[in-house]
Amino acid sequence: MAQADASSFDKNDYNRFEENYLPLYVADDDPWTAWTEGAPGDGTGQWIRMRFSSMKGATKVRLRIRNGYQKSHKLFVANERAKRVAFTLLPGNTTIEKELTDTEGWQEVVLEQPAGVLAGLEMKIGSVFPGTKYEDLCISDVQVFVTAETPDNPAYEKSVFEKVKKWRADRIEAANAFARAAKDRPLAVAASYTVERTENGDQAGRGDGLYRLLDRLDGKKMSAPERATLAETRGWLARDGAAFEAVTLGVGQTSRLPMVDGMCVPSLGTCEYDGCDAPTTPFDGLPLLTTDGYKLIETNDRPSVARVLDGTAAKQVAACSSKSGTRLAWAVRDKDDRRTRALLLLGCALVEGREGKYVSSNSQLLAYDVTGRLRISVTPWVATSYDWAPDGSSIIGGTYASIESNGTYKAATRVATATPAK
Repeated sequence: MAQADASSFDKNDYNRFEENYLPLYVADDDPWTAWTEGAPGDGTGQWIRMRFSSMKGATKVRLRIRNGYQKSHKLFVANERAKRVAFTLLPGNTTIEKELTDTEGWQEVVLEQPAGVLAGLEMKIGSVFPGTKYEDLCISDVQVFVTAETPDNPAYEKSVFEKVKKWRADRIEAANAFARAAKDRPLAVAASYTVERTENGDQAGRGDGLYRLLDRLDGKKMSAPERATLAETRGWLARDGAAFEAVTLGVGQTSRLPMVDGMCVPSLGTCEYDGCDAPTTPFDGLPLLTTDGYKLIETNDRPSVARVLDGTAAKQVAACSSKSGTRLAWAVRDKDDRRTRALLLLGCALVEGREGKYVSSNSQLLAYDVTGRLRISVTPWVATSYDWAPDGSSIIGGTYASIESNGTYKAATRVATATPAK
């Protein structure tokens, strides 16, 4: 399982740095963690959606589920467990209702569909077994086994699970980083952002060019610096990116950004391990929110920006066909003071796929205002604008447009005072 998102997850004072209860915890094979929904009421109507790489000719899905919060028997009975569940196989939308048992340990569910593509699974809660103390519906783990034409690849499955474990370790480190910051000084990002979205269906074919989603950002909901930088960004991308020059990017190895809820961290492929269709932070967690967080050195050893924009740059770089891969950069800088105004990044490497190894690449364009603060970022999947606090200390919100939805986001400043699930 590569990705999981949900209708909600629990946020409270105990979980103020968001290190638990997230949807992807159903994929870590650890009963000490769980997805815990966060909506008012008993969890009826809430859903969790799991995504994995597409498989052809899929006919049968066998699920192993740890129902409820199985960190301990006490927490199992205290929190709610799923009872009636509607399972939907995606993208075919075959839906089967099943009733889970109110038992600890693993239980199995078998689902079938007409032979076809399978790329995901949704579980929507129809009813619950009530908890003795909390109104929080929990699911600890889900394992997915598929009968399909696509051959099994143990190396790929292992690589996916290793990334989920790294995601989990990164979340714990992020929680520690925000805890330290609360005692020291605030970070440039909040621990959590709430997202307001409007679903637009599949817009994958809308617009032209790698960064077509820029045209879907809503300038009416932006601050003046965001709007100004958006206009400049469109100009920098004109004429096949002729305004960019090849550079080498230098950053401190100990200053990566912590993971932030409500934002993806783009890496190779997509934001698949922090499933969100919402704002992004800079590429691979690099400290690129302000231009004073890195240094640039001119170089000539790069494909042209035009090759990045048409998606062929990775084919021209030998290092992209290695496991370690590489990261390339281009920049727009003022002629007079050489101040950085935009940064284009391309990451590439040979990665393990379900059907064997392949070269994966991902790019992101970052655009800055005249003070050096990030105002616009765009990947092939989502464009984001950033609104900073009046004192310039942190990002307080912004707008975004993705392939599936668009909307706004803002820093979450308050959480519930109750302490469910724990």
